Amino acid sequence: MRTLCFILFAVFTAEAKDFHWAYVSPTKPNLPPVKHADWARTGIDFFCLSRMELQGYVPNERESSARLLRRVFLDLIGIPPSIEKVDSFLLDPSDKHLEQIVDELLSSNHFGEKWTLSWLDLARYADSDGYQRDGFRNVWPYRDW
Repeated sequence: MRTLCFILFAVFTAEAKDFHWAYVSPTKPNLPPVKHADWARTGIDFFCLSRMELQGYVPNERESSARLLRRVFLDLIGIPPSIEKVDSFLLDPSDKHLEQIVDELLSSNHFGEKWTLSWLDLARYADSDGYQRDGFRNVWPYRDW
């Protein structure tokens, strides 16, 4: 039985690799034409904007640099930026500088601290079984990792 399963797996795997998306080399698609091309910053923006225009939506105006930085900080680490960070970003509000700030935030301990609770909830972390049988569970490595 084990041999039969192995043979079937090998046959189906060989056939599947010809048309399965995971085995197809990615290609860079052409950007769709849009009316508000100056609004888009990246290639993904063009695809989002194309769908928005198809639905009859018009993009909002750009956010101010200070407000954009505040949103990035609150979304990624949960605390607002320092005055020094805001001042340095206002001196150079380029996309490259914003990308550097995002990289710094993603590598900071604050990012892990903010998102730990969400990930532990997703993993159904609890120190005990719950209400009636309050036995201990062996999931503490998720918390301490």
